[in-house]
Amino acid sequence: MTPPEWFLSSLGACVGFYAVKYLETRHLDTKGLAISVTADKTENPVRIDNIRIQITTPIPLDARHHKGLERAVDACIIHNTLTHPPTMMTEILAAAIAE
Repeated sequence: MTPPEWFLSSLGACVGFYAVKYLETRHLDTKGLAISVTADKTENPVRIDNIRIQITTPIPLDARHHKGLERAVDACIIHNTLTHPPTMMTEILAAAIAE
């Protein structure tokens, strides 16, 4: 897998974890739960954009559980990191050049 694929997989795993916890807590079936994460590669600068998360549940959900599941997966730490971008810093530590 490429680094961007690992990145999207991380988001999918996080969303899936939160989805399972939501369903299990409410004694709803999780067998057959599926998470799909797709995105576009864009340029200027090169990056991942238009991330789409699809959650397929094995059971029908009423409006209350539909909204609850959406809130639960939107609370995933990776999702929150992307919707509230972190401060980033690059630091290069290199050995001194011998003279």
